[in-house]
Amino acid sequence: MNCSFPDLPDSPDRAARHPGQALLVDLSAVEYLDSAGLSVLFAHAPRIELVANDPLAPVLTISGLVQVTTVHGIES
Repeated sequence: MNCSFPDLPDSPDRAARHPGQALLVDLSAVEYLDSAGLSVLFAHAPRIELVANDPLAPVLTISGLVQVTTVHGIES
C-alpha cells in the first residue's frame, strides 16, 4: 500500500458511498505492509474488505485486522 498519496486515507469514504457497501481492497500482490499501511486499513475497517495473500496473513492476524474486517484469500 502506497501511503504517499495525500488523499489516500479519504479514498474509501469516497468510493463506498452507499451504506452497507464495502470497498474491496486488493492486497494480493503486496509483499510488505508497514504500520502506516495498517493504520489506514484500521481507520477504514468498517467500510472495507480485503483480499490478501498468505505472506500477509501473520501481520493481518497479529495486528487484529482480521477480527475487525473481512479478509479473503488467507487461511484462517
